[in-house]
Amino acid sequence: MRWGEEDENVFARLGAPDDVTIGHGFVVRHFTNWYDEDFRRLGLHFSGRTSRFGGRTFSSSVGRWEVAGVRLWAEPFTGLRRPLPPCRMGLTMVTDFDPDSRTAKEDGIAVLAADADIPLALDSAVSVAAAVDLATIMGHGWGGAMGLSGDFGRLAGVSGLKCRLERRFIGPDFMTEYVDAFYGVDRFVPAGDSGKADALGGESGGGGWYGEVQGVLLGMVAFAAGCSRVQGRSRTGVPHVNMSPRPIRERWEVRLSLNKARIRQLRDITRRDRPLLETTAGYRIRPWAWLCVRSRQTFEKQGAGYSPVSVVVPRISLSVTF
Repeated sequence: MRWGEEDENVFARLGAPDDVTIGHGFVVRHFTNWYDEDFRRLGLHFSGRTSRFGGRTFSSSVGRWEVAGVRLWAEPFTGLRRPLPPCRMGLTMVTDFDPDSRTAKEDGIAVLAADADIPLALDSAVSVAAAVDLATIMGHGWGGAMGLSGDFGRLAGVSGLKCRLERRFIGPDFMTEYVDAFYGVDRFVPAGDSGKADALGGESGGGGWYGEVQGVLLGMVAFAAGCSRVQGRSRTGVPHVNMSPRPIRERWEVRLSLNKARIRQLRDITRRDRPLLETTAGYRIRPWAWLCVRSRQTFEKQGAGYSPVSVVVPRISLSVTF
């Protein structure tokens, strides 16, 4: 069940959290708990905002404490008698209470982060802001990022064009985007009795980059694409792509989403070992009902680990506008 859209004043979703990003995405980016087709979790995703304050929270499961996070933000200078740039400042906390699902072992992990957006140029057509992030994985290391984001309106046939480029500073025992699209698979691997937190000790630190672009091409195809990479380490590229053409005659709808991990060069995107690929085709059979067919390349649990699998899932979605 879902109420509203993520960019509205109130948004709520009860179901499988899908493509959850918190703040700039420095800690949580594209998180989903729908990585295992045979084991779906009922989660929660909620956000709300006013003119000066707002927040977002999510939980991967409402029946058991697993992965949960909250972000609170404020624009303290908005509404003052002496107007100052509308800077936005936020605080984030994300916790995995029990990665190995064994209550007898204390292996929970938490990430704390702070971020800020500082406007540099405001115009009716173009706006540019500086973005700053600082985060720590409790008991491990620190990391930070500085970058620029721009909203360019319409440019070269693309409307709503938004771009982001950031330079990342990664300390020892730290990972950016710690909770990502593959976190459900990586958080604990029974075969080695270890998890993602155990890999932090092997991280030597360094620098990295993240870039992102989104918009609507020729008024027909909404797209968003981004990629992060750590310098000096092989197979650290993490690309993400979303594409969604406008509904055809308000009846047909097509969507595509791709997450990939551990790539070294562009052609590695076609490798099948770490895919999260989803294609959805839907047809409005009633004003309030969609018939959809979803094709997914995801994972299934096999023995003490996960293996890639392709599945096709039919579904009916009910949509009522108030």
